[in-house]
Amino acid sequence: MNFDRMTLSKDESELLMAFEQAESIEKVANVLKKDPSGVSRQIKKITEVCDALEKKNGKWRITELGKKLNSITRNYIAQQNLTIHGKRLLRIGTNREFASRILATSFSRLQNSFPNFQFSLTTHENGTEESLINGEIDVSFDCGKPYDPIIGFKQIKSDEIVAVCAPDFYKKYHVEIEKNKLNQIPHLLCVRLYPHLRSNQEEFHSNVIASFNDIATTREVCLHSVGWALLPQYSVQKELKEEKLIKIKSHQWETTKYGVWWSRERFKDQSTILELQSFLEKLDF
Repeated sequence: MNFDRMTLSKDESELLMAFEQAESIEKVANVLKKDPSGVSRQIKKITEVCDALEKKNGKWRITELGKKLNSITRNYIAQQNLTIHGKRLLRIGTNREFASRILATSFSRLQNSFPNFQFSLTTHENGTEESLINGEIDVSFDCGKPYDPIIGFKQIKSDEIVAVCAPDFYKKYHVEIEKNKLNQIPHLLCVRLYPHLRSNQEEFHSNVIASFNDIATTREVCLHSVGWALLPQYSVQKELKEEKLIKIKSHQWETTKYGVWWSRERFKDQSTILELQSFLEKLDF
């Protein structure tokens, strides 16, 4: 009888996962309760099969391939355990701010909508498309539209993009703000939210004094009166309500739409996709 075999054995896979945390033969041996010489032999066997580990400056280090293999192994273990206990694992991706400000506060509702699922929620600051294509996640909540036609999506929920600043910053630059001259005052750029792409004025160019790849960091610097920022409204609702930030109304900005994304090739559970769309539609933001 022919059947597929694992390229890395159970013991080798467990060693690779331990190595990602321990990062030395001695520590791995201690975690796995094995002799260091036995761990060294296993490492040699792994490197004969693939480049999951590499030696640098006399020390073994896990590679990006090794980390990806560990992710697959962890997912397999979770899927196996859940299957035995009659549940499924649903791996959801989104950006960090949407996860903490929206999904975290609605997590019990998500659980109630999917009683037979266990969730894995991961955040992706540069979008979720690549992780969907690679099979690292099953579905995602993301905004805009994907580039690759392999990604299925449905836009569900609109959210405004708003310009905000701290009250002290407004006092300092209120003349420029009221004269609609935002391009003359310090701007904190949150990447993917470039003003000239979000403005109804094609020639809008801001006075960028710092840029950030993270919404929370941009917002925090903005709270300290360093500059104005363009951010999703859901990410500053709390600060606007508490009057820690002020909405600058001198400009019109595009709205963005959040939706449910999935790989057409990898995820074909349409009932789950429809339920996630219904869940997203009911969220308050």
